[in-house]
Amino acid sequence: MAPQRPPTPRRRPPSPPRAPWTLRRVVKQVALAIVAVSLTAILIGSAFFKPVFAGGFRIEPRFPIGQWFADLPSHLWWVLLFALFTAPSTP
Repeated sequence: MAPQRPPTPRRRPPSPPRAPWTLRRVVKQVALAIVAVSLTAILIGSAFFKPVFAGGFRIEPRFPIGQWFADLPSHLWWVLLFALFTAPSTP
């Protein structure tokens, strides 16, 4: 008697082709891109600025920017690492 083969798994039928670009689909893609870019800018900016809620909402620098630029040559290694790991999060 010949060995029996296991039954072949049933494949899912192919999906129907997508509709061409519609206005709704374009608006949805644009809205998602705007949200992604905004979120990325906020997350990158949070490394340099902090929100302060005492006495109302305002944004303050985490450190003096002028001094940071003056010290940049000695801090370049971590700034490049920060840029390297931040770059994949941009859309």
